[in-house]
Amino acid sequence: LINAMNKAYGVQEGRPVWKLYIVSLLYTLGIAVMLFAVAGLMILGPQVMEWLAARIGFGDVFVTVWTWIRWPAIVLLLMLIVAIINYLMPDVKQEFRFITPGSAVAVIVWIAASIGFGLYVANFGNYDATYGSIGAIIILLFYFYISSAVLLLGVEMNAVIEHASEEGKNRGQKDAVS
Repeated sequence: LINAMNKAYGVQEGRPVWKLYIVSLLYTLGIAVMLFAVAGLMILGPQVMEWLAARIGFGDVFVTVWTWIRWPAIVLLLMLIVAIINYLMPDVKQEFRFITPGSAVAVIVWIAASIGFGLYVANFGNYDATYGSIGAIIILLFYFYISSAVLLLGVEMNAVIEHASEEGKNRGQKDAVS
């Protein structure tokens, strides 16, 4: 993903290999934690809040409010994940932007693709019969492939927008001169 993002911005990787491996490991762990949080909000959110509301003594209003708040929280967390990926992974100097056109499109397409892929796997795909127990690994790898393609779509959009902007054109001229 780092190499593909560098290609999207048209730069060569300039970080040392040892630093790249450490940074890649940290990115993977950090993004995995945030994605597990998003998955937890999507899957376990209502049940956990019902249990918590019953223990604390809150009524059904708390659970209803949480049901409505969790989707904006999920979208904001996904936007944060995509913003961090767009800022840290490519080897370019840029300022951190929480919301960009590419990240907004990536999050919307990622949510739609995740829902669509989940429906496909639940209703149409019979991977256990075809592949046996390795079917779950194949499904997970295919989902990672879809997620990477969606992230790269957002990065490509951001790179094109940056290269077309005055700031991006000026930065490209400075890089060509130096």
